[in-house]
Amino acid sequence: MESFQINRRHHEPLEFEGDLLATATSPQLEAERGTRGFELVLYRHASGGFVVSIEFLTTCPQERCVLQAELVDEPHDVENVLLVFEPCEHVNQQAFRALPDEQRQRLQKRLCRLYDEQVTNILDALSTHKCDHPEAATSPADTSKSAHKQGILNFFRLK
Repeated sequence: MESFQINRRHHEPLEFEGDLLATATSPQLEAERGTRGFELVLYRHASGGFVVSIEFLTTCPQERCVLQAELVDEPHDVENVLLVFEPCEHVNQQAFRALPDEQRQRLQKRLCRLYDEQVTNILDALSTHKCDHPEAATSPADTSKSAHKQGILNFFRLK
């Protein structure tokens, strides 16, 4: 086990003992202005729970990188934290609303696609980890429910 510290904005740092399970990062952010991406990190907490870290990364002027992290107890809670995060929430809203509709929709779809790719990577790692621990294995009904949640989330993101 290792010691970790996650420095969250407007919150006390989250310090804990645990193991790094998975990291998923958007393709390398370009040095040029106007690039956005995400970094998701999953840890196994010493207590047996999980720490989920989501970071919005940006090189856009008037936008800040945002890091949030949460300690949860169960694998399905990891999924819930990841599915509730809104990829476009931290984009400069004034500039975002000023974009022509078509450009705004393209940006929204691109950010959602980038984020969803990272979520898939983390959930794959979580699934692999659960398979190593049969008592935490996901039942077929749980998998179906998760796929249903993802479908609903994608429906609302595309609107």
